[in-house]
Amino acid sequence: MDDADELERWEPADRKKRLAALGKLRELLMSDPPPAKVIRPRKLASTDLELGQHLLYTAVSTGSRLIFRVIGFHVDNGGRSAIYSIVDWDGSPALLETPHELALVDFKNWDNWTPRIAHFRMVPVGRRPKKENFRLLDSRAEPEEVFSKGTTFLHWDHVIDHVRERAVTLPMTIKDELDQ
Repeated sequence: MDDADELERWEPADRKKRLAALGKLRELLMSDPPPAKVIRPRKLASTDLELGQHLLYTAVSTGSRLIFRVIGFHVDNGGRSAIYSIVDWDGSPALLETPHELALVDFKNWDNWTPRIAHFRMVPVGRRPKKENFRLLDSRAEPEEVFSKGTTFLHWDHVIDHVRERAVTLPMTIKDELDQ
């Protein structure tokens, strides 16, 4: 920065700009650094849910309702998250007490995907909706053998759209956008 010969490499019209840029750089290098920034530690995902538990989920945006069954857990450096399947439920209040007797909603058979995936496997991520959008149900299902491939990670806001796009038979509790 202090070498006068360095400016000789530049075209005469650009020397003033180069000198100004070097002056700014000197000022920046000689000034005190900004105060240290406090970085919050990352909050790890955690869940108290257990295999076979059921949750009634009401979507914030549409009011659509689904019953989630905990079928496993995804554990990585981000923490521990429940893996859900979706129970095929007709909306009957009586069935909220015994969702373990219900079938799972089937995936569409995609042309380039294995048809062996017989149900949804989802890990919703991001800020979880408020507690009033979830209700832990009393009934439990026996833990079952679940095919280990095909888990979808998606934001909570996209769960209903995901089911709408992928379900062979749309659950009766998914509201049409026109109903809103």
